[in-house]
Amino acid sequence: MKPVKLLTLLLMVFMHLATQTLSAQCPSSVTAYIQSQTNATCPSNGSLIVGSNANLTATAQYQFITAPAGVTMAAQTSNVFTSLLPGAYTIKVTCGASSATVSTTITSTYVQLTASTAITNTCVNFTKGGTITVTAANGNPPYRYSILKTTNANYADNLSVYGANNVFNTGDSGTFQIRVKDACSNFITKTVIMEPSMSAIKIVPTGSDNDVCGSTNVSIAFALVDLNNNYFIMSQFPEGLNVDIYEKGIGCTRGAFIRSEFRGPNSGQFLILPDNMSFYIKVTNVCGDTTANCYDKPTIPYTFQTYWNSVLTGCGTAAAPNVFLNLRLQYSSFGK
Repeated sequence: MKPVKLLTLLLMVFMHLATQTLSAQCPSSVTAYIQSQTNATCPSNGSLIVGSNANLTATAQYQFITAPAGVTMAAQTSNVFTSLLPGAYTIKVTCGASSATVSTTITSTYVQLTASTAITNTCVNFTKGGTITVTAANGNPPYRYSILKTTNANYADNLSVYGANNVFNTGDSGTFQIRVKDACSNFITKTVIMEPSMSAIKIVPTGSDNDVCGSTNVSIAFALVDLNNNYFIMSQFPEGLNVDIYEKGIGCTRGAFIRSEFRGPNSGQFLILPDNMSFYIKVTNVCGDTTANCYDKPTIPYTFQTYWNSVLTGCGTAAAPNVFLNLRLQYSSFGK
């Protein structure tokens, strides 16, 4: 007989015998014992196999009669139980009119996942945001990490994009949710608030301006205010401010670029700007927060007025007095 035919025949005989065995009668007295057990390394991944002299009987049923809350108590035809929570179990094996029970306890080596976060590099190089570093412990490694900008710590987990990197450069300020998930798919959420250490600042011209002699520029005094109109001075910004100056467009919009300048903490609070022009001024603090403000510069008219006065210098006649005349000029500058 060829080997292939022999193998086929043996397989058919085995399947027939197995069918006959599974169709066997229930034993007159059922026995039950724990054939094997795996304790939990995750919150619910314990398992056990129940041994019995009824295992090969098709009508045998296996059922928990005591188990931790949340475990399915329905009867089943399989003697294998999986996804078990830690706790005490009693399993009943029933075949025909006979039954037996066996008890065991699933223990757990799982320690609840923990995580901590640290914030660094805030307000560096005039850029927004900073760096969040996450450190995970316990649980069941390897860990995966995600970040989402939201104030809701209970957001749906399908919004998370997990990866192996535990360091996040946010690129923005605000409230972030950091999640750590372990190999058990158990996760923990940490709320991190990334706040800039400096206020967002506006430049507000104070209305004092002076023509720069020998040029077409004007020196404009300004004040520094935050978004709540609280006043500051330059020395309160040790890293300085970046100021971008543009022509003012329609409304308060940005027009043609004029120049950028860095204002250090010892800079005076004056800007040298082209005369007779309106401006759009953008300020960036070291935290990367920017504000914009517009300044309307009116045309300054120049008027000269001549005053005459006479001074008697000697004796003369009424018809022809001896008079010396002085001419004096008065210069007036008007500005907003």
